[in-house]
Amino acid sequence: MNHRLKVKLNWEPRKTDEMVEKIFKLVKVEMITKLSWTAKTEEEKQQLFSKFLSASTASVSELTCSDGKYTVHKDPKVVKKPNQRT
Repeated sequence: MNHRLKVKLNWEPRKTDEMVEKIFKLVKVEMITKLSWTAKTEEEKQQLFSKFLSASTASVSELTCSDGKYTVHKDPKVVKKPNQRT
């Protein structure tokens, strides 16, 4: 959750009211996600969980979009925080 918040704030300090608003929006998204998950049938949940497990074992050096038409090579530089040197 901390990482999501930092990404949402673009890794920059913000005023308290802006932080509270961003946190509220993040929590709201989490609640919607939970509600949509509980509304699914057991079969749908199992299919999604199987899809998740198969995606987590995919090659770490490549990323593929959800429709499978576009694949990019993962670059370690991309995952660094802004202004990070090491």
